[in-house]
Amino acid sequence: MMIANFTEEEMARLPVSFALPTELKIKIADAVTLFGRIEGIIIETLWVIQQADLPAKKKIARTNAKEGLLKLEAYFTPPDEMGIGKARIWRLAAELAEERNLIAHGSWFVDAGGAAGVVWHSRFLESENFVGAELFPDWRFKRFMKRAQFILEEFTHIRGILDPVPDADALTPTGN
Repeated sequence: MMIANFTEEEMARLPVSFALPTELKIKIADAVTLFGRIEGIIIETLWVIQQADLPAKKKIARTNAKEGLLKLEAYFTPPDEMGIGKARIWRLAAELAEERNLIAHGSWFVDAGGAAGVVWHSRFLESENFVGAELFPDWRFKRFMKRAQFILEEFTHIRGILDPVPDADALTPTGN
């Protein structure tokens, strides 16, 4: 099998390493963790919208991010009813889900110059004898984190709007 146009024999001689520097590991972990928070908000929002009981909550919690996004988006059709620019939230969230999968499921390496790269076999398999790789520079992590933080804030806002208002009696102190 070839990676990035090199045979396995050539790859063995290249100065690449699968021993990742701590800084790269932290960037990967930060990206996966932040997107995990987005997935959690999606799940909880679907629970509220669907007024889910425990079995339904368990079923919703097992859906992957892309599936959850599609279900959530269906409740907000057309998306622009929520406000200006909301339609792009769904596109951006779907792009982030794809990028998160690359980050989380890819096989990471660094070259001799310290540049990070990633191979994700299901995404980059181009033929029986070739699998591609993609460089993942620092600016790409920064872009992911900025976009993910934006999506998290937007989805958290949506989730907050949907929270039921507490019953007035529940707010009254007892025992007086």
